[in-house]
Amino acid sequence: TFPKETFDVIFDKGTLESIAVGNSYRNVHRMLMGVSNSLKWGGLFLSISFALPDQRTALLSGPLPQLRGIYNWSVYPQELVGSNGIQFTVYVCRKKATPE
Repeated sequence: TFPKETFDVIFDKGTLESIAVGNSYRNVHRMLMGVSNSLKWGGLFLSISFALPDQRTALLSGPLPQLRGIYNWSVYPQELVGSNGIQFTVYVCRKKATPE
C-alpha cells in the first residue's frame, strides 16, 4: 500500500479487469479503496476496459449498492475505437476536490 493522498493520477490497464472477472466484490472493493485512499483530492483514476459502460460504471461507483459513492469520485466513461476497430472504454474517475 501507499501513503494516503500520494498520487495525482493512477492508471489501470488490466488489473481491475482481472479481479472483476471472478465476481470477487470483496477484492474489487479492496483494490478500489486502495486506489481512492492513495489518490489526492481532485486526482484522477483512469481505467481502460473492454467492459461496457453500463456494467463497469456501476462497479467503479461501488461494487455493491450499499457502497455506492464510497470512493469519493465521479465516473465518466469515454468510449473509444482503436485503429484496429476494437472498441474499449476509458473510465475517468475524478475524485472530489475536497473531503466532505
